[in-house]
Amino acid sequence: MKKLIVMLMAAFAFGLFSAQADVERADQLFEEARSVIKEDISKGRVLYEAAALEYLSEANQSYIGRGVALYNAGNAFAMAGIPGRAVIAYRKAQRYLPELEYLNDNLNQVRNLVGSEVKEPATGLWSKIMAWDKSSWGLRLAYLALAYFAFWALLIRGLWTDRHMHRGLGAAAMIAISALSISILSDIADWQKANEGVVVVRTVDARKGEGYGYHAAFQSPLREGTEFKVLETRGEWLRVTLSEDSTCWLPIQAVELF
Repeated sequence: MKKLIVMLMAAFAFGLFSAQADVERADQLFEEARSVIKEDISKGRVLYEAAALEYLSEANQSYIGRGVALYNAGNAFAMAGIPGRAVIAYRKAQRYLPELEYLNDNLNQVRNLVGSEVKEPATGLWSKIMAWDKSSWGLRLAYLALAYFAFWALLIRGLWTDRHMHRGLGAAAMIAISALSISILSDIADWQKANEGVVVVRTVDARKGEGYGYHAAFQSPLREGTEFKVLETRGEWLRVTLSEDSTCWLPIQAVELF
């Protein structure tokens, strides 16, 4: 048992060390790109892309700083002139930092750059009531832990004092635990489905069917950074929706799902 604990602690420490090394390299590359791009745009963009990849490496290794790492990766991809990857990084970062104003502003700037319009969900009364369901994943985990410990504290207090747990408080704690658990698990299920995506090539012709033999769905090809939701998968093709009344087929190799 002790050996297992030591191994887990060592793995955790190694993960933190590796993530810290990645972020230091990424920050260094980002700063170098910032100074170089003034005189050499091509070299500067290459350095920005390298920084973005380092930030993504950090995000894959560290949960604690994942949201910030993804946000930084989005910034670096945007500066490198790679809007598709920037949108993906920003959208993933929103899962951990949904209320970060700079993140949403930068995402909208990239969307405007590629001419992509994404309608924000309506903010009616029900949306306001359920605003907690859109808070950061880490914050909801903290609320869940608090509700869980509150429930057991009430139960243990009742056992020690020979008093029954207050039914109202106990019920409130259980409702909170259930609601938060469902919210977190539903998010995890959605992420695993990867039912959203972004075009990551310069342009791609959307088709009316699952193959290059079908006519183009639109007069103009879709540009890099275009966002969509997946409706169906057939072989190497995806049937997607760009808006409520606009659907088409896209080749998998032209997009990235998340």
